[in-house]
Amino acid sequence: MNRNDDIEFGLLSLVNLLPLLGFFVFDWEFIVLGLLYWLDAALLLVVYSGYALFAQPENRVEEREYTLLPGTVANDYWSENPRTVAGFLPPVYTRNLRVIIPTVLFVGGFVMVAIGSSWLAGDRTIGGRGGAGDLFEFLSAFSAFTSPVVLGIAFAIFATHVLTLYRRYVRHGRHEELSAYMTLELPVRFVLVYASAFPLLLFYALLVAVLTDPVLPVWAFDLLWAGSFLAVKLSFERARLRAEVLPDPGGYAAWFTPSDPSETVELSGRIALRYVATLLALLVAFVLVAFSSSR
Repeated sequence: MNRNDDIEFGLLSLVNLLPLLGFFVFDWEFIVLGLLYWLDAALLLVVYSGYALFAQPENRVEEREYTLLPGTVANDYWSENPRTVAGFLPPVYTRNLRVIIPTVLFVGGFVMVAIGSSWLAGDRTIGGRGGAGDLFEFLSAFSAFTSPVVLGIAFAIFATHVLTLYRRYVRHGRHEELSAYMTLELPVRFVLVYASAFPLLLFYALLVAVLTDPVLPVWAFDLLWAGSFLAVKLSFERARLRAEVLPDPGGYAAWFTPSDPSETVELSGRIALRYVATLLALLVAFVLVAFSSSR
């Protein structure tokens, strides 16, 4: 990653730090903090969906052995002819809407709302969190955006995604290489990994609370879980940025790399060992938290 990539990562780091600053400085409720980080992932999907309209390669969804995205709609309805919307932007292909619409409706409208209501508006007890959650409480939490500070942070998150992805997607000519399906696969992979890591971070916070309750004061515990969450979130962002610019990223960045429909899925011994080690670490963390909280 070059200097410009480091600048973009710095901007992403800043906007990821702002919600935590608001939480500690303005004494926000936890649901407001969680809502901003939820919105960060939702806006990422929205911005990618907008740029996916510029994708020139055809969506060869039918040739894939497996699909990560929901699928396509109205395949014969959309036009194949490009349309110019602005001189500084590539032409738009409305045919890409057949992939964009079901992805946004299902992943953004159903999966992310279900996750948000479950993890942000669920039962506050340990046993109840992660259940169905309270959808109306989750939706009512959006009233927090009437605050100029909360709204300003949300706009900063949106603007950062628009600017960074414009350079990475349009300036680098990625719209000439990736289909709309492959373009949307990256944010969907990010959402899935992000959502899977959230329960682990909750378990980690509970474990730390149990082990350090006699030692750490409340403010030190808050700084510990906030710093840990920020470190994990930024590691995901770093991996996502690497997946966007590197032709064949390795390590955990490969989790966010879109798959070509013609490629064969191969798993080396080293990569398999890394995945198994990660799953075992998640399992150990879950067992430790379950054991500690049951005492």
